[in-house]
Amino acid sequence: MAQRILKDGGDSQPLGRKWMEGFSRRNPAVKTLRTKKTTGSNRIKHVTEDMNVTVAENSKRIQSLEARLQRMKKQKKGKVAVDPDARLATI
Repeated sequence: MAQRILKDGGDSQPLGRKWMEGFSRRNPAVKTLRTKKTTGSNRIKHVTEDMNVTVAENSKRIQSLEARLQRMKKQKKGKVAVDPDARLATI
């Protein structure tokens, strides 16, 4: 992995034979994790679950924005009721 990072950075010289041992000694907090082998179906399952969550979140956001837009739309002005006792109300 380190060799690949160096190669991507433009360094073509190989790492030394004991480079990994020295790195582990200098950085004891960094350790290699062993992971379970994942099958293609497991990867697809996790990706589709993530996509479903994203779609659900976006749907909620769209609904809230549509409701907000409806509230912001210009509403018809109601007719003002004229008080018959008011003087000069119809002039």
